Amino acid sequence: MKQAKYHILYVDDEARNLTVFKSSFRREYKIFLALSGQEGLEIMQNNEIHLVISDQIMPKMTGLEFFETVALKYPNIERVILTAYSDMKNIIKAINSCGIYRYIVKPWQKEELHLVMQEALERHQLKEDKAELLQQLQQQNESLEIKVKKRTLELEQNNLSLIAANQKLKDSQKKLNSLNQIKDKILSIVSHDVRAPLATLSGFIELFIQFQNSFSKVESLKVGKDIKYSVDNLRLLLDNLLTWSYAQIGNKKINIVSIPICQIIQKNEKLFRPTMEQKNLFFETELLTKPTYVDADENMLDFIIRNLV
Repeated sequence: MKQAKYHILYVDDEARNLTVFKSSFRREYKIFLALSGQEGLEIMQNNEIHLVISDQIMPKMTGLEFFETVALKYPNIERVILTAYSDMKNIIKAINSCGIYRYIVKPWQKEELHLVMQEALERHQLKEDKAELLQQLQQQNESLEIKVKKRTLELEQNNLSLIAANQKLKDSQKKLNSLNQIKDKILSIVSHDVRAPLATLSGFIELFIQFQNSFSKVESLKVGKDIKYSVDNLRLLLDNLLTWSYAQIGNKKINIVSIPICQIIQKNEKLFRPTMEQKNLFFETELLTKPTYVDADENMLDFIIRNLV
């Protein structure tokens, strides 16, 4: 960055001094000139100034008084004061209160003043660079905080999703365990309920095979009907068991209707009578003369009575 970017305000009540200053430094800097402190404040109000150099002894407003106002309104602008030896004590006391960077004893020498100006402008540039870096750091911190908050929110959402997925997995496992228990129960019931009809069917078939040559036509027909009856009962039993299993796993709704319970009992009596007779067991029922109805699902009621038998 070239030095020409810097704007310097020189305040002095002697016009000749202003002319000399401008002719000495106009090639390197943009020079603003003022004959009084008040004029200098007006220039600063309308222009960007990086360094102010002011004479101390001026009418109406001294250099220190001028710098007191500058320090309040423009604290980041570097300040250099020109003074005579007789003012040294007052200048040294006022340096801290006015924030003066350096003082130069009049008459000033170009080389000395130029060096002080360069140092003051470097100091000013360092302040600006520091402020810019702090601003960038603050922006980066704010951006980082936003990113951290966003990432934290994403992690929280992911965590909630994982918790939901884990709960769903637990529910699925629980449902699977329940279905496995129902499956085992269904297999146990099917094994129990089908065994008796199969034994009856097997007995009729063995009887037919063993005595088929000695059976008359009427006897063969009777055995055939008994076999068909057993097969029909077995098919009906399997249908009932399948319907019941669907109801257990929630795939079939319970259908509540009014059912004559005597018919259900008689149907199961016919189903189990052949098997019971082979074991010398008897099936006795005491049915009411008046028809009795119950409100239930027919398949479920059939299943319950069959298991009681």
